[in-house]
Amino acid sequence: QTTQPDVLVVMMTAQPLGEYRSAAEQLGVLRFMEKPPNMDEIVSLVKERQQAIEAAAAQGACSFAASLKQLTTLDVIQLKCLSRATTSLEFFQSDGGQGRLYFEDGEIIHAETGTKVGEAAFADIVAWRRGRVEERPFAKRPTQTINIAWQGLLLNTVQQLDEGSEALDAA
Repeated sequence: QTTQPDVLVVMMTAQPLGEYRSAAEQLGVLRFMEKPPNMDEIVSLVKERQQAIEAAAAQGACSFAASLKQLTTLDVIQLKCLSRATTSLEFFQSDGGQGRLYFEDGEIIHAETGTKVGEAAFADIVAWRRGRVEERPFAKRPTQTINIAWQGLLLNTVQQLDEGSEALDAA
């Protein structure tokens, strides 16, 4: 417990001496049990801990607030997808553009800018090179305008942007 304070420990012993129990409790042992183990008690303990972890995560207790530099829009988007977030991100482009992406369980379900929605708006936001982003929860689910898995959406968008820059380079 002293070298790994976040690790939860259940101690089982065939020697349930009071001094062992006291020492274990001082070290932060979650449960002190006698052998042979009661499997129902162990299963119940694991379920309780899992529910507590899920409840803490749902309340934001297992999260960081961050101000990160030198990330692309793709970096930020992938972080939200991989964390299976249900949230929205509002992007502010340095020259005044503004757009929003909506995530549901890590999938991108809607994108909007001032003039576009869906995949076209998503492509515009991904192409932005400078700006800032703010996370905002959404109370009402928007109309879904994106129906492709996030990985495919990112690949398609990056390919389109790449082909567009090649066309500009050739001109």
